[in-house]
Amino acid sequence: MVHSNEQPPKRDVPWVGALAAGAMVLLVVFAFGCEKPIFTRDEPVSQFDRLQKVRNTSEPAYIPDEFGNLRPNLTGRLSNLK
Repeated sequence: MVHSNEQPPKRDVPWVGALAAGAMVLLVVFAFGCEKPIFTRDEPVSQFDRLQKVRNTSEPAYIPDEFGNLRPNLTGRLSNLK
């Protein structure tokens, strides 16, 4: 029997520590993970990009879409590879 002045034993909750550690990892990833872009605008896309620039047959890396946002010109750049 449990008397009124006794408290039930405290349970150890291991998932709270794992949840806190996961939250810290996500915080670090969101804070420092997207610091700089992976690809820059002047970086060549393919191994033939430098050759196409020398021959003046290269396509622009980005073109504006119908809303004026710059989008990668994948169709124009990849269609030149023959």
